[in-house]
Amino acid sequence: MQYPNNADVLHERSVAFNKRGMYARGFQLLDSAVHIDPASHLGYRGWIKLHMLRDYKGALRDFLRQDALTADHVDYPMSENIHFLKAICYDKLGDHETALTCFDTARTSSMDGFVDYKIDLYKAIVLFQNNRETNAAAIFRQVLEQYPKCSEAYYYLARIYKHSNRKDEAATCASLARAYYLQGYKLKNAYNEMPYEIYLEDINLLNCQITSTQVSTNGNADRN
Repeated sequence: MQYPNNADVLHERSVAFNKRGMYARGFQLLDSAVHIDPASHLGYRGWIKLHMLRDYKGALRDFLRQDALTADHVDYPMSENIHFLKAICYDKLGDHETALTCFDTARTSSMDGFVDYKIDLYKAIVLFQNNRETNAAAIFRQVLEQYPKCSEAYYYLARIYKHSNRKDEAATCASLARAYYLQGYKLKNAYNEMPYEIYLEDINLLNCQITSTQVSTNGNADRN
């Protein structure tokens, strides 16, 4: 009430509403902040649209407009590279090749030593989902060099090894995925589901599939 035209105050007031899922009120405030100072608040609004509303078209519009307004530097809405966020939007909208290009831009535009491991992880997941498993596997291994307890990388490597009939490696990776997941090494957010998030049920199902395949193979070998 004291600062009705202060964009930062409007932004901060919107946070509690958006975190509680009260988006009508939250966006009423946030849209006002963007109207007053778009360069400072578009990125955050896009981040909320992406992660909390799954409004990929709206989020991408905000990110592209933010980029145009701040062409002299790379923006980091909620501490995430804006090209990385655009990549997620493009992928979810079905433009996988542009998504892959944006993941690459996010990586090259990040400061040395400050590259978010999720950039490579998400790129590898997109490659996997588009049947480019060899390329995906190589990047998942790179992710594990940077983040050795990444349950998602182990999970997808297990799926790749299972598809290529490398059952022992698949079983090892699936077991590690489950162990690290249970230790809390997983994509998570207290307020929303993460893009490409996996669940314990996914890992358990994969473990069962690998185990049943191994049992079936060993049983056939014994009968022979």
